[in-house]
Order: sequence, then C-alpha cells, then structure tokens
Amino acid sequence: MENLRNLCRLCLNESEEMTSIYNGKIDDKPLTDVINQICFKITVNKNDPLLKICSRCLEVLTEAHRLCETSAAS
Repeated sequence: MENLRNLCRLCLNESEEMTSIYNGKIDDKPLTDVINQICFKITVNKNDPLLKICSRCLEVLTEAHRLCETSAAS
C-alpha cells in the first residue's frame, strides 16, 4: 500500500506534487464533489486507497469544473 502513496487517483501516474482528494478544493467546492461530478466513471469514497491527484489532473479538473459552472450559468 506504501507504493500507492504517490499515484494519482485519476491518471495513475506517479508524481511528487499531489493534492489530497479529501482536503483539496476547487473554487470552494470540495475536490471529492468535483471529481464525482466531472469524472462520471470514478466514485471517490473513504475506502479508496488512492488519496491524491497530481497537479496536472488538478489543473484539468479545475478547467472542466469552471467550464461546467460557466455553461450552467448561461
């Protein structure tokens, strides 16, 4: 389980720069909610062994979230 510590939950790549999926936020929205909303085939839960996402996935997820928010407001 130790080797999973640096694997991204979304892309499964190894990275030194990681953000906790339970403590992270995008525009004040919990990261777990954004992941569950944007990534339909991924369900984040407390038993998940992959607890972080890499900075690249966080960037892409942020852009996707903002696009959804902008589209919903139009």
